[in-house]
Amino acid sequence: MIKLNNEIAKEIANDVDLREKEKLNKNACFSKDAIYENPHKTNAVIGNFSDDVDKIINTKAYTRYMGKTQVFSMVQNDLITTRGLHVQLVSKIARNIGRSLGYNEDLIEAISLGHDLGHTPFGHDGERAINNITKNFGYYFKHNAQSVRILRDILNANVSLQVLDGIACHNGESVKFADDKNPGEGYKPNFNKKSANVIMEYQNCFKDVNADKTMVPMTYEGCIMRISDLISYVGRDFEDAISLGLLKRSDLPKDIKDVLGSENRQIVRSLTYDIINNSYGKEGLFFSKECHEAFEALFDFNYKNIYYNPVTQDSKDKRDNMFGIMYEKYLNDIKDGNENSSIYNFINSNSKEYRELTRPEIMVVDFIAGMTDEFFIREYEDYVMPRSRGLKLF
Repeated sequence: MIKLNNEIAKEIANDVDLREKEKLNKNACFSKDAIYENPHKTNAVIGNFSDDVDKIINTKAYTRYMGKTQVFSMVQNDLITTRGLHVQLVSKIARNIGRSLGYNEDLIEAISLGHDLGHTPFGHDGERAINNITKNFGYYFKHNAQSVRILRDILNANVSLQVLDGIACHNGESVKFADDKNPGEGYKPNFNKKSANVIMEYQNCFKDVNADKTMVPMTYEGCIMRISDLISYVGRDFEDAISLGLLKRSDLPKDIKDVLGSENRQIVRSLTYDIINNSYGKEGLFFSKECHEAFEALFDFNYKNIYYNPVTQDSKDKRDNMFGIMYEKYLNDIKDGNENSSIYNFINSNSKEYRELTRPEIMVVDFIAGMTDEFFIREYEDYVMPRSRGLKLF
């Protein structure tokens, strides 16, 4: 393997440090300050957080993004957003905001691209279905925590704590991110958070159903990504609903259109520009009152007309039943030692430590959560559907 010349590497590393000191906001998280649980050699050429991006995009979990539902599942339409497109949109929006406000784009990109690795087949519906199973034995499934679990405990990817923290803290889909008691303070990171708190918060998500609702990122980059996650899908989901004939563009209320626009590109730019206008040179991230109210109104509109629409929920019970059936199937396969089961391909591909320390129930959850929609359906059909014997009866 070709390695970089040591003298060139040293010069590049010094240049990276110098550029960050000169260009980044004083509250930004610098690449040299990346914290790792395991000994880590700094990547001189691209920096620690960009190295984290490489670790994330080279995982199988990242590859599976393209086969996972964002909102609309089991639809025959190539224009509908997948989880893979979603994380790219988040990354682009967050980097635009981060660049404008002087924050570390590499850290923002790593958090953005890794934040949904733990999402299940069929999106939030799948997440709820798995949680309905696991809560019976005191384990609360949350995709934000599962994303961290994949990188830290399953793949042992040794990603920085700042990235893991941003991923863990992106949950709690709510536009009400400012402190209600001090709305003038905007959204700020918890600079007092220690390394041990990052791991403790992540692990507590599986124990406390409400844990993620109070978690705040340790960096501004994490805060920017969380807001950008909301910006990325609120208008895009509306576009997808139009593509499927569920809504018409004219259905969007006038008070929202007048402030944000009626097309996703307009909505994204309005929200992005507003947060830049109101946060530039300030301590905290802010929306204007007018934009914030329109943002909230758009979320309310989407929940009423898309997420809770009977059309999008028509197969919910059937999907829940599918998850229950496959969970029991794989759990029994482990208990019976059925090594012909596909779950053993997953188990045997993981480390000896994983195999020895992970309960069978959690192995099943890890396996199902990592599936694409298509693979899950294929596994279900293979299990429940009768097979043709190829016999001619007449």
